[in-house]
Amino acid sequence: MHLIPKTTAMNYIVGKPLGAGGFATVYSGVRRKDGMLVAMKFIDKSTLQNNFVWSTRCRRFVPFEIHLLEKTNNIPGVIRVIDWYETWQHFVIVMERRDTLITLQEYLETKGFLCENEARDITRQLTFTIENLMRVGVFHRDLKPSNILLDIETRETKIIDFGCGDIFCKGQYTTFCGTAAFMPPEWFRVGSYGAEEATVWSLGLVLLIMLTGAEPFPTHKDIAACHLYKVVPVFLSQSCKNFIFHCMASEPSRRCKLHEIISHRFLLC
Repeated sequence: MHLIPKTTAMNYIVGKPLGAGGFATVYSGVRRKDGMLVAMKFIDKSTLQNNFVWSTRCRRFVPFEIHLLEKTNNIPGVIRVIDWYETWQHFVIVMERRDTLITLQEYLETKGFLCENEARDITRQLTFTIENLMRVGVFHRDLKPSNILLDIETRETKIIDFGCGDIFCKGQYTTFCGTAAFMPPEWFRVGSYGAEEATVWSLGLVLLIMLTGAEPFPTHKDIAACHLYKVVPVFLSQSCKNFIFHCMASEPSRRCKLHEIISHRFLLC
């Protein structure tokens, strides 16, 4: 479904806040005409600065996040956008919401950590979604458990929050955007990173967090040093450890490519 700007918010009832970040707040909501549950992300215009791009679909300048969501709205593993509209102070993105969806972070806080089979299924889904994102030219840049939704009934995953996203390119990115704890070691060493290499690092890191219930590197210095042998549990299967070490290799040139990850034996088990 194409995103169509609205001049009024009367189509929706805004409910309680679901979460807040540095630049936006997400509320529960209901669509008036049919009672459909939605999530409504209110983005403060004052935080956007000049972060706008021309949309050929809307024939106007829109926030970069909306532009990225236009490109990803047909990808199954990405949260589905229903609508968006503009007020005097905010851009509001209206997204699908189900009572069975919780963040992976919330799920881990309840479970503590996951077994390999469950972590493998989530990683497999994320890998295919990320590959599809890059095929349409989108670099999420902030992949972490709090930006991944899990349906506790269907086990389906959804990636959310493209506020730190960018257009995928083959060159190096020299601007920090995202969550420092999930940035790759090269950012702290040389101040730059590649989209694919950083994404592969994040996939490996999310898997490691699922299996241990904790972030492995407490400081930026620890990330830069990247002593994986100290944080990867010995009880994991050999294929799982191999997957993590190949995704989180200290040198970005030694990390797996996305197409190699998809066919890795750990995901094929």
